[in-house]
Amino acid sequence: MAEPIVVSSQKNCFEYALSHLRFVPLGFNYDHDEHYRLIEDYWDEEWHKVENDFLAMKALGANVVRIHLQVGKFLQSPFGFNQKA
Repeated sequence: MAEPIVVSSQKNCFEYALSHLRFVPLGFNYDHDEHYRLIEDYWDEEWHKVENDFLAMKALGANVVRIHLQVGKFLQSPFGFNQKA
C-alpha cells in the first residue's frame, strides 16, 4: 500500500505521512491520445493503451497524473448519471 501524502506540519510543502520525506508532484495532464480522442471514448476497447500510457509516464518520472474527464459523458441530467460510464 502506498504511503499517504499530506501537507507538512509547516504548511509549506507536501510530505509522506509516515516517513515525513518531502513529496514533490511531477506529472502530466491526461485527457486524449495522439489522435485527439478523449480517453473516455476509447478506454473500454483499448484499456491496454491507457495502461501503456501510464507506464510511459512513470518511466519518465511522473508520480502524479491529472485525468480530465468530460462531465457530459458521465451525467445525463442534474440528477442522473450514465451507468455505463
